[in-house]
Amino acid sequence: MSSDRIKVFLRVRPTGEEDDDAFDRRIKPVTPHKSGSKDGFLFQRVWGPESGNSAVAEELSDAATTILQGVNATVIAYGHTSAGKTHTMLGTPEEHGLIVQTMKRLLEEKRAREAARPEDRTSIRFSVAYCEIHMEKVFDLLNPIYI
Repeated sequence: MSSDRIKVFLRVRPTGEEDDDAFDRRIKPVTPHKSGSKDGFLFQRVWGPESGNSAVAEELSDAATTILQGVNATVIAYGHTSAGKTHTMLGTPEEHGLIVQTMKRLLEEKRAREAARPEDRTSIRFSVAYCEIHMEKVFDLLNPIYI
């Protein structure tokens, strides 16, 4: 496992009709700099507006499968209203979001490991939470009862 315990990625959504012309100019690529610099933020990976959910899920799939080695993983979608959080996590019927694509990959990997070693009785279980934090309140989106 990498010595970096926290990885930060950025996905920039495509602009829409409601965005002003300055939106595209606010995100500027920069040369990587030393950590702690006040000139900007350093991300391990940045996806531009042209990147779909499948590209993001594919790049994160190796990190996601570390779950099968007993490593915990958390994905946080952060941003203001209309930033693309729900689209990234849930997607569309044509292109599923990170939740569906990641779970599909994990289940495929689990089945492959079990098929490769049928004599191994090790059990793999997943625990998943999908929550929203809004106005300092936590909502479990898999179980609509307020936490």
